[in-house]
Amino acid sequence: IGPVRNSVAADQAMLRQLQEARVFLQHHDSREEITLHAPDTWEEYRSEVLGSKFARKVGYYERRMQRAGHTTVRHYRQPDEDETKTMFDALSSVEAASWMATRDGAIPRFTNPDLSRFWQLLTTEHLSPGDFLDCWVMSFDHRPVSFCFTLTNDSVRYVIANNYDSAVKDHRTGSTLYQMMIKDGIERGVRRFEFADGDLHYKSLWGAHPDGSRDTWLAVPNRLLGYAASAVSRIKGLTGSRHSATDHTPVKTSQQTPETPAAEA
Repeated sequence: IGPVRNSVAADQAMLRQLQEARVFLQHHDSREEITLHAPDTWEEYRSEVLGSKFARKVGYYERRMQRAGHTTVRHYRQPDEDETKTMFDALSSVEAASWMATRDGAIPRFTNPDLSRFWQLLTTEHLSPGDFLDCWVMSFDHRPVSFCFTLTNDSVRYVIANNYDSAVKDHRTGSTLYQMMIKDGIERGVRRFEFADGDLHYKSLWGAHPDGSRDTWLAVPNRLLGYAASAVSRIKGLTGSRHSATDHTPVKTSQQTPETPAAEA
């Protein structure tokens, strides 16, 4: 189950309720949470958070790319079935031409056939009808070259993935899409933007900062089976048959001020 945030009282209360119900809980992994707490208006964000110098730089990147070739950005919101296919074809094309194609250990979301089918089915059946999905796709000379894929739940927006074709790296396409994504969110009432961990310096330019951790837990209703699974995992780790980063520390919950509950993403 996850993400479970240590800064959100509702998430910690859920863990305590599972403990009280005698559910076996095992901590699986933990990632740093990087969050932007946005002001009420785009004008406030642009002047007080983004700053005029960085805003001018983002505008320069956008104008330079427009001079270099035909540049368009399509915003997908509540796409129908055909639009969903077109969108994911574009995401796959960008991902295949990105750094992920050559870096060991990279986990692609949209070029992997199984994961792509999962996302398309989830979008068609839940994300699009529920108006949770927003995706920006940039095309350069009629070819998709960059994207920003997000999910929004009430006043919280989760930045799930963003990427770019390595051929347009110098155009800083991510900055153009981030600006569009944040402006759209603020104008629609989003006050909390949650980013994946990594590249903290770049995200700090947009006003995002570390804000606790986001944990994932294994929950097994049958405690006996849970302990058995834990024992097998430990034995395999000791024998070297599988490298595991699983942490078997007991559940510890915090008593912090309630915030917006975490959403499954």
